[in-house]
Amino acid sequence: MSAPILFDGCKETDVKISTTCLALFDSNNYSVACSCAGKVVQCKSYADKVIFIHNGVEVGRHERRFTRGQTYYNPKHYFPILAQKPGALRNGAPFVDMVLPDELNKVRQHLETQVNGARDFAHILSYISLESLESVVIACKEAIKSKTITENYPKIHTAAPDIEIILSIASSEGLYSSKNRSTLYLDSRALMNCRI
Repeated sequence: MSAPILFDGCKETDVKISTTCLALFDSNNYSVACSCAGKVVQCKSYADKVIFIHNGVEVGRHERRFTRGQTYYNPKHYFPILAQKPGALRNGAPFVDMVLPDELNKVRQHLETQVNGARDFAHILSYISLESLESVVIACKEAIKSKTITENYPKIHTAAPDIEIILSIASSEGLYSSKNRSTLYLDSRALMNCRI
């Protein structure tokens, strides 16, 4: 006897993603991964949540809201864009109410006292999509602990043992090592089409 098929109690619809990485569903806008800008994704709406799927991969999940005409952002959806458009951190709506871990806030406060520091911090945030929030937080924690967030030695190493990426904090000149340049710009065409 075969196992019973589970019922997925949701409504499925297709939604076209705007150039600002937003999906319009039920009179509200919800953010999705920036790689989906301009594409059609599947929207699964439940009573309490909305899930967006593209090519079988989840690209967005939000609590379902029953308001009208509102926009709901997840800043993590926009982190990859910061590698190409660091000014979006200062001016972009997704980042207005962004809550960051203490370690990232300390690095941000330090960098914003330097020339181009805000741009360098935006690039650090873009690494979260390449690795993980945890590895970037650990790297920032180690940089704070070892006091290497200076102009003379502006490097912190991420915690992932198999991927060695060096984040240069104070100088934008050395921001990308040759090891990660191709990885970081891999999806640059999609990112450049995104508007924030």
